[in-house]
Amino acid sequence: MLNTSLREKLHGLTLRRVLLTLTLSVPAAVAVGGSTVSVPAPNGTDDTANIQSALDNCMTNYPQGCTIQLAPGTYRSKQLIAENFRGTVQGMGMDVTTIEVLAPLKVTISDQNVQNNPPSRTNKYPVLLTFLSGDITVENMTFKVSAYNPTTSWWYGGRGPGQTWLEGFVGVIGSPSEGNVVDGCENGGGVLDADHSVVQYSYNNVTTASEPLGNVGLLLLQGVLSIPQQASQFIVEHNTFAATGGLQDGIFVFDLGPLLGLGKKGNFAITDNTIEINGSVAGPAFAGIESLYTTDAVISSNRITGGNTIIGISAEGDSQCVLLGNDLQQLQPLFVPVALFGINSGFQLNTSNCTVVGGNNKVNVYDEGTNDILVGVNNMQGNPPGPAVAQAMQLRRDLLKSLPPH
Repeated sequence: MLNTSLREKLHGLTLRRVLLTLTLSVPAAVAVGGSTVSVPAPNGTDDTANIQSALDNCMTNYPQGCTIQLAPGTYRSKQLIAENFRGTVQGMGMDVTTIEVLAPLKVTISDQNVQNNPPSRTNKYPVLLTFLSGDITVENMTFKVSAYNPTTSWWYGGRGPGQTWLEGFVGVIGSPSEGNVVDGCENGGGVLDADHSVVQYSYNNVTTASEPLGNVGLLLLQGVLSIPQQASQFIVEHNTFAATGGLQDGIFVFDLGPLLGLGKKGNFAITDNTIEINGSVAGPAFAGIESLYTTDAVISSNRITGGNTIIGISAEGDSQCVLLGNDLQQLQPLFVPVALFGINSGFQLNTSNCTVVGGNNKVNVYDEGTNDILVGVNNMQGNPPGPAVAQAMQLRRDLLKSLPPH
């Protein structure tokens, strides 16, 4: 699993914009009232057809927008898909409405490729709910997968068959999901190549699965499959992430625009999140927050706890970033709480003109960047990473090697 490419790690992320990993279900009959399609209570067996019917009803009869209202209880569902859906899919509240995957999900494709072989009603990905374009909000419910291997065997990117994990719960192309609980998925959520959009990811409670290696609570990726024409705004706040496993991240941010000389494609604000990050028998976790090549990113007032983790916050090739008042006192990193990596790391990662301001207690910051400003922290500039950290960073870089050409 360590040699899995970043593109392989993205195959649960469908097309452009917001893609979240969640689990879904449907109830018995569909009653329409105004611009609301109400899904009856769960039937206890298989609710797939009823939820799909509600989605289709909304798209056909309310193309300008409607609300699909789920009832209290636990729905069970296989894959669902919506094309150009505009509206809201909502439950009655966290832990009141639960959507659980109905295993096994039959994956009908032999090889996933979001560019050349996109998901459809007959071309099923290991993603429970996929939105293809539109303007979507998903809120007020708990998403859950109980089966350890919930899909039939599938493969991706030239790798042999055999994967049976759920790669994504919900693929949303449009507005962000709010107020969801994500449990037991590979990646808790993702935003991919958002163009001139405002994406807010807030009040989510995300727990990642311990395997496969390199899982992420939240992926924010710009310029991976296509280059956005205009930068998007990303606001990630008031979320709780629990990520446990080898090379895991709580939040992973990557903007390919600056690296390609095309200018920034994302304005990122990551604030007031609680992240528990721990390694496992598979190896140490990597970072609570890992940021690559961003410009003007603000990472502030986050609380990161845990152990058997290499770094608390890692800035790699960022410029003009601001790390302000983050609480890392309860984190026990193997290397350092905060790292600003530069050209000495052996990668194209020269972090520059960033500012780190400590909280109530000083934390250790390893700074090998250029023109960085450190205030109220301990500068560990003379203490370079050891072989274990260098190897972990190399593994992280390996995830980026097979990005599609532009």
